[in-house]
Amino acid sequence: MSIDTIISSIIPALSLTIMQSVLNKIQNDVDDFKYILMLLATYILLDLFTVLKDNMIDIYNAKIKIILNRKIKKF
Repeated sequence: MSIDTIISSIIPALSLTIMQSVLNKIQNDVDDFKYILMLLATYILLDLFTVLKDNMIDIYNAKIKIILNRKIKKF
């Protein structure tokens, strides 16, 4: 099991939990505005991390394809 698989399975659950907490906090009491902002910032950072992870994997896969194509052309 790769690290990518583990991260990809945990992130949606974390995102859902954070967004649920934000909505519950807004519905119940809006007095703690800093906590809501912190949860939203965490949600955004988690989403950015997911995008960066996916892009890094795509770059890695592209590099591997280039290397394999060069080795195939040498034969």
